[in-house]
Amino acid sequence: MTKPARLRAFWWTLHRWVGLALMVLLVPIAVSGALLVWHDPLDALLHPARYAVTGTQLVQPSAYLASATAALAGSAQPVAVRFPADEGWPVIVMARGAPPVEGGPTRFVNVYLDPPTARALDVVDFRSSLIGWLHRFHENLTIPEYSGRAIVGWAGVGMLILSLTGIWLWWPRNGAFLPGLRWRRTPHTTTNLHHLFGFWISIPLAVVSFTGIYLGFPQTARDVMSSIAPMTPQGQRPGFGPI
Repeated sequence: MTKPARLRAFWWTLHRWVGLALMVLLVPIAVSGALLVWHDPLDALLHPARYAVTGTQLVQPSAYLASATAALAGSAQPVAVRFPADEGWPVIVMARGAPPVEGGPTRFVNVYLDPPTARALDVVDFRSSLIGWLHRFHENLTIPEYSGRAIVGWAGVGMLILSLTGIWLWWPRNGAFLPGLRWRRTPHTTTNLHHLFGFWISIPLAVVSFTGIYLGFPQTARDVMSSIAPMTPQGQRPGFGPI
């Protein structure tokens, strides 16, 4: 076997086994991410009552804060107000409360309000809701105490390897780019589908993988980036200071 053939066989074996090994992890992470793209419509479909607004006219922000404070009954402190970006959606007051158990994660509560009346439509503990669970699963597999965030980050590393090795394996051996886009590269339909769709999603997949790696290892990523170019120091997250 020639050296190029041995190299191709190595990358093909790596591409195949990384894909098989990560399939069980990457599929649910991808599904949770896809659902989060439409988190508001999905939540409205599952809980129509909290989106049953009576109009679009807004009132003074103080009215929303007063209504949310009354609905929270001292269980949490409002920290931010989210106004609807489109018509037909509620105003949401986000609040923070003490952890339900000592040493546990901070409690986040969303109060859904009718825009014209500031009437409370629903009070939701974000972490215990479906959308909150999807966020936690996509970020750390709901197991932060077992390095869930790092596991997701390493899954991103594997996905990046799949993307880059896939492009290398897809590239025609004669170096011609356009012939690689043809449909019938092999006699097998499944292989042709993999060649075609794999190429077109490889670059977006590599970008998504890279950003996922950054979010999975934020401090390490910032240290690496700081060695290349100056970076602005991290400040307090917006929406969590005095309202």
